[in-house]
Amino acid sequence: AWSGLLERTVSHLCQLGFSRPLLVVASGKDAYQACRQVEQKSACGLKVSCWRPNTESQVHRFTIVHILLHLGLDIFYFDMDAFFLRNPLPMVLSQASVKKQEAIFASHGDGDCINIGVFYIKSTIRTTVWFSRFLEWYHEHQYEIDQRGLDVLLGSPLRIPE
Repeated sequence: AWSGLLERTVSHLCQLGFSRPLLVVASGKDAYQACRQVEQKSACGLKVSCWRPNTESQVHRFTIVHILLHLGLDIFYFDMDAFFLRNPLPMVLSQASVKKQEAIFASHGDGDCINIGVFYIKSTIRTTVWFSRFLEWYHEHQYEIDQRGLDVLLGSPLRIPE
């Protein structure tokens, strides 16, 4: 389980100068306990908060994004298997500002598709409605992977189901 890596991940983010609050979706009892330990002792001042959904469904990592967008909060999301060599926020926020982008998604280094494991979404009416449509698609296609839904909603011709 990833819960053993959380403390090391937070420490690494601190070393990189990551300063935004970190909300961890802790699915399951062990993950939540590990998160609470990190939440209570974050040494570098990085604010860590834990949310334990009532089920262990992977969809919860997106339901919390949906809620936060509706509350007007911009989101920088990353899966626990993402490893940053430097703080990604200055570059991402600069690109979003300069290019007037409301959403930025990573791509796979070894494929022709978007990687849903790292993204930035600015909270606007348009992005919030779009993310609602993504969650609706994900709910209606519960046996599909989330990444396919992202490709479909972004109009990737290689991934649109026939």
